[in-house]
Amino acid sequence: MKKELFTKGEQVFVKEILNCLIPPGNELPGAGEIRIVEYLNDILNHSTELKRTFAYIFKQIQIESKIINPEDFKNIPNSKKENILKKIEKRFPECFYTLILHAYNGYYINSNVTNLLGIYARPPQPLGYDIEQGDLGLTKNVISRGKIYREIN
Repeated sequence: MKKELFTKGEQVFVKEILNCLIPPGNELPGAGEIRIVEYLNDILNHSTELKRTFAYIFKQIQIESKIINPEDFKNIPNSKKENILKKIEKRFPECFYTLILHAYNGYYINSNVTNLLGIYARPPQPLGYDIEQGDLGLTKNVISRGKIYREIN
């Protein structure tokens, strides 16, 4: 059984951060509006290192946000939230990159998002390109690059 790593209050905080990273728009939900917190909980349950990284970056965001609003990150205007996240990204780029990576991974594997984008989990054929048997025309760009590997003796 998986352990819930975020309290209800922390979930609200994380959802606010996620909505700043991937805001709603163009008929797509914000990252905080779909099950990304649950996705993060799942991956953090499998990695102590990730758990530490996320705890650290969330703590830094909390510290920075308390300067603007001692009460709650949720009540800070979005423009100021974005400024906070930009500061944190500059000061802690590796940790912030990890946050971004997993936020985007969780977002773009979410079935709500993939369905809205028209990306379906299926093999490329038979709904992909119509390819004439023996036609290697689609591979010409790859072939023109030449070898991108080392020969092993």
